[in-house]
Amino acid sequence: MNPFLRRMIAGVAAHGLGLGGTIAIQLFSVPLYLSVWSTAEYGEWLTLSAMPVYLTLADLGLVKTAGTSMTMAVARGNFSEANVLFQSAIVFSTLVCGLLALVIIPGALYLPLPVQVTDEHRWALALLFASVLLTTFSGISIAAYTATHRYALGEMISNVARLLEWCGGIAGLIIWKSFTAVALCGLCVRVCMTLVLLGVPFVDARGLVWGVRLARLGMIRQMVKPAGSFLLLTLTSALSLQGSTLMVGYLFDSSSVTLFNIYRTFARLPVQMTAIVCYTMEPEFSRLYGGKQYQAIKRSYVRLFLLAFLQVCVTYSLLYWFAPRLLEIWTKGSVPIDLTYIALILAAMVCASLFWVPRSLLVALNRHHRLAAWVFMTVLAGLGLSWSLGNAMGLEGVLVSVLATEFVGLLVCTYQAKKVLR
Repeated sequence: MNPFLRRMIAGVAAHGLGLGGTIAIQLFSVPLYLSVWSTAEYGEWLTLSAMPVYLTLADLGLVKTAGTSMTMAVARGNFSEANVLFQSAIVFSTLVCGLLALVIIPGALYLPLPVQVTDEHRWALALLFASVLLTTFSGISIAAYTATHRYALGEMISNVARLLEWCGGIAGLIIWKSFTAVALCGLCVRVCMTLVLLGVPFVDARGLVWGVRLARLGMIRQMVKPAGSFLLLTLTSALSLQGSTLMVGYLFDSSSVTLFNIYRTFARLPVQMTAIVCYTMEPEFSRLYGGKQYQAIKRSYVRLFLLAFLQVCVTYSLLYWFAPRLLEIWTKGSVPIDLTYIALILAAMVCASLFWVPRSLLVALNRHHRLAAWVFMTVLAGLGLSWSLGNAMGLEGVLVSVLATEFVGLLVCTYQAKKVLR
């Protein structure tokens, strides 16, 4: 079999496993949590778990940028450059995550917070912060997997880790029924799986050398611009997803947070399907760029966009048609069905799905700096629009602002990708 096709199939399969895990988490989280907690308590948990997401910015985008540059270097056969990049990323990520752990975790326990919390909330939040920092640190191993043609293996282990972490949290929910138990059990599983994720590329490095001796401050400086841009993209994603959740919680009540989260989770399935293929294509775009195969990049991009467009047309038509019945079954009738809300969130997620195609190209080539700035400003403006329309129109206003934000982001991203392909 063609090596490219084999890597694509393996990558899609690994992400398919991740999507299956995500679907399982999304399908079973709502009924499981609501079987133990009230709707208001579940809304409080959603708000708490949204806060640590911003710690995914801890590596400032440098590990992702290093991984992309490592993939290009390996494609050129330049392992010396790849190892300097790799070890520089190890030093940077270790220092940043370690320092943040020393500051953020005690802060969650003792410092004033923007929302009213109990001691149990504080302990749960501190444990969630620790889990997210571990996940961020393990990004080093994903860079090693990707650069050495083992992207699928790294994704498979990472996805299994996420699923098992959720299972650990559910065990804590069922046995002890407290926020702290859910967070602690999930963290214990995350610690074990982080050791596995880091251990495999350490044992079989395939040309990469683990250590810090080759780390260079100058190499870190070279990666600052693309890393900062990726940081903005990551913040954009966090603001778009979790920022909207926090905005709904600020404007309305915990029950509204639950309703908004359920509708958006339901509509994001096709987004995740598009992301599977786009994530798998990123290292392939990087290898083609490192090998100066520019025409192959253009052909691959066009085919990927057409595939994504066909997928969203089919899946979103089916979701809208069957949404009332599916939501009633999924939530056991515990949330109201509103076709206007459904139509708005589905339209927003169509734009979010197509956004992934040009985004994956720009990130894979480290050419995303302009995109990051424009989309970040778009999302900030979108949050302001959410506040304004939310006060004027209620939850429907927030959904309208989400749609407007996703549509503008798609236009900006597509334009930037077109400029790169010229």
